[in-house]
Amino acid sequence: MFDIFPRSITPGLTARWCLAVVAALLAALPAGIVTGQETGSAAPPVAQAEGKFAPGPAIEQPQPQRRLPASQRPARIVLDPVEPELFAREMAAMLSRPAPGVPMKIGFGREVEQLKSSSQTAGQLTWVAVDGGRIAAITLVSPAATGLRLGLLIDTVPDAALLRFYAPKEEGAKVVEVTGRTVMETVARNIEAGDHSEAGRTYWSPMLTGEELTVEIELPAGVAPDEMRFAIPQITHILLGSSAGK
Repeated sequence: MFDIFPRSITPGLTARWCLAVVAALLAALPAGIVTGQETGSAAPPVAQAEGKFAPGPAIEQPQPQRRLPASQRPARIVLDPVEPELFAREMAAMLSRPAPGVPMKIGFGREVEQLKSSSQTAGQLTWVAVDGGRIAAITLVSPAATGLRLGLLIDTVPDAALLRFYAPKEEGAKVVEVTGRTVMETVARNIEAGDHSEAGRTYWSPMLTGEELTVEIELPAGVAPDEMRFAIPQITHILLGSSAGK
């Protein structure tokens, strides 16, 4: 074995030289080893169980931009502010020490009366033509939330559809894109596991920072909007600080 450290060098230069060697070694490693991400095909996403606040499926990747034209505003659903009594009760529950093995609670569910059915949700969407297809979007607002997740109750989503989730008020925030096929496969796994309830047909969006969250739906040419049937009957209102949006 040879000595890689120079012998006639000052301590300060030795430290900088060591850092340079480490940087060179890291650069030579495959990107997946350095970042902890797989560089091959992505593992299939796992079904998301609300209450655990799990991150979105591994197949989801940050996208560089939104696609809804700037001239078109999403439909906007604003929930009432959280009642002070409910806020105090939920905060007390979150700040209490959870039982061993029970994940810490950082938010609570809220119903969205305006979007309880697929017909109500479809009625809120305005489709606009773009290159290669059409897009519609809807923004949900839960005042004073530090983060949000949307629970999409799925009837059917075309495989070729693209769903994008983003926090509209977060400058430079990530846009998470998911295919319709991914959504339907997630629901199918729940059903195959024996969960035929509405919970089993609910696809939970990633958790993003802020009190507003937009879902943008893009359909390719030849796919009609009535082939996209889903509702958003519930959201998770995040109260405590978290890694949302990071």
